Amino acid sequence: MAARSLLCSLRGGAPPPSLDYEEQYEMLVKYKTKMLGNVKLIAHLLRLRMLAAKIIFHCIDELISIGSAEALETLCAFLDTLGSTFDKPQWSGYARWEEVFRKVKLFTEDKMQSARTRCLLKDLLDKRQNGWQEKKVHSKMMKDDKVEKVEKKTLNGADAKMASSPFSNGKVEKNSNGWERKVWTDGKVSFHLPASREVQRVM
Repeated sequence: MAARSLLCSLRGGAPPPSLDYEEQYEMLVKYKTKMLGNVKLIAHLLRLRMLAAKIIFHCIDELISIGSAEALETLCAFLDTLGSTFDKPQWSGYARWEEVFRKVKLFTEDKMQSARTRCLLKDLLDKRQNGWQEKKVHSKMMKDDKVEKVEKKTLNGADAKMASSPFSNGKVEKNSNGWERKVWTDGKVSFHLPASREVQRVM
C-alpha cells in the first residue's frame, strides 16, 4: 500500500503556477521532504523483506521516467538505502540492478541536469564503489591535516610572540621570596612576580 501511494504521488510534485514564488518554494520543500521520507521507509521495509522485491524496480522506473531534479534526488536516497542489502551478484534481480546504475551514470554525464543533481548521483556511484561505506578514512585524513596546520600556526605565533617579548633576552634569577630578578643584556635589572603582569624596571 505504501509503495502504491508513493508511485501515485510521484508526479504530483509540481506546484500550481497560480502560487507566488514563496508559496511554490514552500510547497516544493514539503513535497521533497515527504517523498524522501516515504522512499526511505519503503526501502527499509524492502530490506526487512516486508515488501516484495519487485517493488524496487517499479519505484526506480517511475523515478527515472520522471527525470526531474526532485525525482533523481529521491532515486539517490532510495538506492543508497537499499544498496548494502541488494547490491550483491547472487541476488536474482542483480542484472536489472546493474542496468539501473548504468542509467545513473548516464545522468551524471547529462549536462541538462543541474550541477547539484549530478553531484548527488556521482556521490551515489562513489559510495557504491566504496562498498556502500562512507569515506571515513579520507575524512579523518583531512581532519588530521587541518589540526596539524592549526597546531603549526599556533606554535609559530607563540614563537614570534616570545621573540618580541622584553624577556626574550637576558638572564632570569629567582630568590627565596618568589621574586624573579632579570638581568638585561643592556645592564638594566628588573624584579617581578611570575603571576603578576606588572614589571618594575630599575637602573
